[in-house]
Amino acid sequence: MLDPYGTVTLELDVKADESCSGEEEVGTITFLPSTSGGALTAVHYPSCLWGDGSLTLVAVADETVAALEAAYADAGLLPGLVFQSDPLVDADGNERVLTLNLGQDEQAQMITTPADGAEPTVEVGVWSATVYTVTVTLTGAEAEEYAEPDVLSFGFLKDGTGRMVAFEYDSEKYGDQGVIMTHTPELPEMLAAAQAEAAPEIPGIYTSGLLPAADSPGLVITLALFDNGAAQSTSDYLNGEAPIVELGTWTDNADGTITLEITGTPDTEYDAPTTTLLTVADGALEANGVVFTLLPVPEVPNEEVSTAAEPVAYYMSDTLPAASSPGRVVELVLLDDGSAAMRTDYLNDEAPIVEGGVWEEDQDTVTVTLTGSLDQEYDAPVVIVFAVEDDQLVATEYDAALFGEEGLTLLAQPLDALESSN
Repeated sequence: MLDPYGTVTLELDVKADESCSGEEEVGTITFLPSTSGGALTAVHYPSCLWGDGSLTLVAVADETVAALEAAYADAGLLPGLVFQSDPLVDADGNERVLTLNLGQDEQAQMITTPADGAEPTVEVGVWSATVYTVTVTLTGAEAEEYAEPDVLSFGFLKDGTGRMVAFEYDSEKYGDQGVIMTHTPELPEMLAAAQAEAAPEIPGIYTSGLLPAADSPGLVITLALFDNGAAQSTSDYLNGEAPIVELGTWTDNADGTITLEITGTPDTEYDAPTTTLLTVADGALEANGVVFTLLPVPEVPNEEVSTAAEPVAYYMSDTLPAASSPGRVVELVLLDDGSAAMRTDYLNDEAPIVEGGVWEEDQDTVTVTLTGSLDQEYDAPVVIVFAVEDDQLVATEYDAALFGEEGLTLLAQPLDALESSN
């Protein structure tokens, strides 16, 4: 309440104990604004509640509030107060830590985190408070409503530590050692930072492996997710026809999923985009039972490539037929010191074959000379001459016994796709 004299009066609904028996209006605090308007200093307040020192409130910048709200959201917490227990031991001797989150609109959640790394349990409910006590009523877990609520009543310790001790609680559930919770305002930022560090790197090139197809030998889908949010899907039906290339975007939903939106082909924009939700796991994406595995970045032999060399071009084939595997994908990296690396993945869960060598450019051709693999040097080099056609390299001179009669065509890829696969 702002009065004509410029003071601000705050009326609190509090229930004081006997320590405030000698004071009147224990729920009233009167503040005087500073000349700059950036702070409020209490000129009347009950010392039995707030102590004998001064009481000053400082304005918090909007960007600070936004940062705090973001930290709470990233940590999966409600904006408000956060308390955490020391490790507690249950009847079976298992340790766990309780995190009590008292949010806005009297919403509460209790997070029980086992020490053995098992998934935390999240319970929800409501909370209420007087001056010295907090009552938490937990009404259910994430997918279950309790027949009887779980009620905990806490009292604050008057020692300035921000701790509160449960004096009413279910000892069978929480143990006989007692429940002490400590105010931990830095916890949301800590949890958000830890989750950000644990989040997997998503950009890269993923392959489905061989999938069944009605009118062809099979289907292999390659997804390229780039750092800038662009996406490319290549569907190869292994029938000798050109693969279907589609373009679009992808979005990290920050909840362990991404949304892939395909908007058209290089030549045609679809009337309506198609959207797919994919689950992110370590080195893989999954949607509708199809798992896409992240392709590792090609490596090059140390003898052939200087560690200071930088890639200047990156090419990748569509899925090519192979005699004894579901197919093969060939990648070629050209580096600025004249070295080259070729990586062939046979999509059979075995380690890809990585070969190193050199390359040179002459007008409209690129010649790649492979001199060995990671574990051996070839008796005779393997030479491939490519014709440069727009954004493709088309092999015109090569060993058909090694690369097949169908030829070898490589499509240029953005360099950031190579970097994001690291």
